[in-house]
Amino acid sequence: MAVINHKDLEGLLATIKKGNVSPVYLLYGDEFLYKSAFKAIIDCLIPKSDRVLNYEVIDGRTENIHDTVERLNTFPMIPTRKVIAVRESKIFVSKRDAEAILAKSGAAIDDKEYRKAALYFFDALALTGWSLSDVKDGGWRNISDTDWEKHFGFKRDVEKLDWLDDVIKYAVDQRIPLPTYQDDLSILEELLLKEGLPADNILVINTSFVDRRRTLYKTIKEIGTVVDCSVPSGTRSADRKALFSLFKMKMESILKEHGKSMDHTGLSGLLDKTGYDLRRFVSELEKVIHYVGSRKKITVSDINEVTKRTREDPLYELGNLIGERDAEQCLAVLLNLLENNFHPLQVHAAVVSQMRKLILAKDFMQRDHGRGWKSGLSYAAFQSIILPEIKKSVADGFMSTAHPFVLYKTLLQAENFKLEELLRAMSLLLDAEGRLKLSYQSPGIVMEQLILGICGGGKDGKLVYNL
Repeated sequence: MAVINHKDLEGLLATIKKGNVSPVYLLYGDEFLYKSAFKAIIDCLIPKSDRVLNYEVIDGRTENIHDTVERLNTFPMIPTRKVIAVRESKIFVSKRDAEAILAKSGAAIDDKEYRKAALYFFDALALTGWSLSDVKDGGWRNISDTDWEKHFGFKRDVEKLDWLDDVIKYAVDQRIPLPTYQDDLSILEELLLKEGLPADNILVINTSFVDRRRTLYKTIKEIGTVVDCSVPSGTRSADRKALFSLFKMKMESILKEHGKSMDHTGLSGLLDKTGYDLRRFVSELEKVIHYVGSRKKITVSDINEVTKRTREDPLYELGNLIGERDAEQCLAVLLNLLENNFHPLQVHAAVVSQMRKLILAKDFMQRDHGRGWKSGLSYAAFQSIILPEIKKSVADGFMSTAHPFVLYKTLLQAENFKLEELLRAMSLLLDAEGRLKLSYQSPGIVMEQLILGICGGGKDGKLVYNL
């Protein structure tokens, strides 16, 4: 049917709302963009009230193509649309893609994203048919040059691949499972092209890697909708200009939604703080929007004030992400902290501090003085309605001494948790402290389990780590 650019997503959503729906949607490219587009498309396709029975999510790393096809052929439990979503699908990967995937692992290492690097490396390793025992403890160096080139598709330079030792060690320490590789695309191709899906069944796939030469891609392009969420990655002037335009467009869209404005200097200033990391850029921009309250114009001074704390204290970023219940980004920041020689107990103490702040905020919201707090309250309203109540009712401690904007953000984040979840989190923290001090378990694993236990399934989720 169509291949569209992510810039045209609003038009696609309008088409879906009118009832013009494709049997299959494929989203690929930049992770932040395709995840955002994925959520928007799912929200248009199926209301939350129908998702218990008519929405099935498949983890692409453990996907079995036969199981996916069976789900696609099963009629809905209730007579409305049924959506089968495959997240982070590896369905387009073939053995000839091993080199490209290994390159993604190397790029992730350059950005200190060890977990992502390990996942990419395991994806590439699965394509070769080798096991973890073949490559760990320096074993990859013992593979002959001929075999290496045959399986990975390029000549090996051992010195340039030194980073593999760190990636493999991380994967072993974190007990990341090696995925299995299946090249059964013909089964799905036949279903989509020849048999077709039941009328109300829709397949939605997102992935960071697509081989447009494969028949399945061409099939989806012919009968469904492909959303290209890739971003320019070259160093040419044209690529850099296109990348800047993308961030400018994203900024303008978010500012328009909130009735704000920011000039070219502000955009450059924010990019100077975040780099061309779209997820971080959007996160920082949203912080600045909350900070300025009812004021329409955002200045460079606003950006400097809001981003200063994160820059000076990397533990602050972890605490903020925990408050947002963003487990994926929490794990990435946690890894960076440990890799940069932050002691696990130091990180643990920062998490304890954040959870105590959230408990204080939740307690205030549930008392008479905090009854004026409403979900989504603006910063300006907070300053005029809630802040005076805090000053009247709180004599000392965090709630009385913190910067007003920090208080505001903490109250917003406290909405993401129930009080019993926050209290349960303190129990998890106590257990984790004991294991860090007294057991031989990897501190990284202890802290990772702790983060997952606190963040759970996100803002609408529950704590999932059971002692």
